Amino acid sequence: MASFLILGGDSRLGKCFKSLYPNECIPLSKKQCDITQAFLLDRIIKQTNCPYILNCAAITDTEECEKNPALCFAVNSFSVYALSKICLKYNKKLIHISSNAAVRPINMYGWSKFLSEKMTKPSGLVIRTDFYDEKTYIVKNLMAQNAIVAYSNVYFNPISINYLVHQIYIQKDRTGIINIFTNEKISFYEFAGKFCDIFSLDKSRLVKDHTPRPLNLFVKSTIKRGIARDLIDFKKFMNSKK
Repeated sequence: MASFLILGGDSRLGKCFKSLYPNECIPLSKKQCDITQAFLLDRIIKQTNCPYILNCAAITDTEECEKNPALCFAVNSFSVYALSKICLKYNKKLIHISSNAAVRPINMYGWSKFLSEKMTKPSGLVIRTDFYDEKTYIVKNLMAQNAIVAYSNVYFNPISINYLVHQIYIQKDRTGIINIFTNEKISFYEFAGKFCDIFSLDKSRLVKDHTPRPLNLFVKSTIKRGIARDLIDFKKFMNSKK
């Protein structure tokens, strides 16, 4: 029997979860379940035998969130409040995916994720993260051997999508807020360089951007995970998909 009902099953994270744990989950696309429709949510969650409800549904395009804040908060925040209540009603464990943007919010997306954390019941689990995969801007362009400009003064600590999925499965019975990232504070430029090293890619197309940007997206991680180890495992994951 499947353990996870995935809302936002057509998202990158939802699809990756399905690929790694095909027998453990039932993914529902936005067409199958619009999380802003509380009545529909109630009916679906009432009928499922899955004990875990994994919420991957969100608007993550920051420009779209700025242009349409009402929709941004409807999907990213208020739907989570309704979802959390419904999960409590039917004794389901909600696992809600949040973001590093919720820690120090500076835009509509960040504030919507910040609010979503406040709207998740204490019995649920909130996972803050920042993942990369083959569709991430830096990764996609490096793999295509395109020229890329990377910030040298914006710092983060991303984690590979495959390891994030692994951690969601492992941490599923925890409650509260946990941070799933790598442990090293690294600039976008340094990350791109490490990626090139591990994937044996030419660094000559990599350009350092020195434009002042006092942004810090680093979040102290709950788990111990080095960026090099994470990139090596991501390379294995990518190779397994070929």
